[in-house]
Amino acid sequence: MAAFAPEKLVPALGVPSRISIDPSLGGEGTITSVGYDLYIVYDQLGIRLTYSVSDDLSNKYKICPTFGVGGNTEDSVGILLDSPNDNVPIETYDESGVQARAIPIEKAAGITPEEFYNLFIQT
Repeated sequence: MAAFAPEKLVPALGVPSRISIDPSLGGEGTITSVGYDLYIVYDQLGIRLTYSVSDDLSNKYKICPTFGVGGNTEDSVGILLDSPNDNVPIETYDESGVQARAIPIEKAAGITPEEFYNLFIQT
């Protein structure tokens, strides 16, 4: 799965068209973990990457699914493909419906897709 990690794909694919996050909390009673689905969409390529990530509460809640040191644990990676010439947003083809409640990264983290991209290309 390391070949599909954001630190590999985001620099290779360029600035995403849009990014959104669907947060969730895990555990019963006392909350023991946090998680989220991170959606990275490239309209010009017809690609939507989905990273389902979980993290314990021992660290700050971070939006950085990475296999590197200090990263979260990726539970799964999904890739949805569509024709870049399709006029229908790629999210329409997600049958799970969870994309509808996702929060744009601008609102969730206060950064733009370009700023997100820049985080992955800096040394």
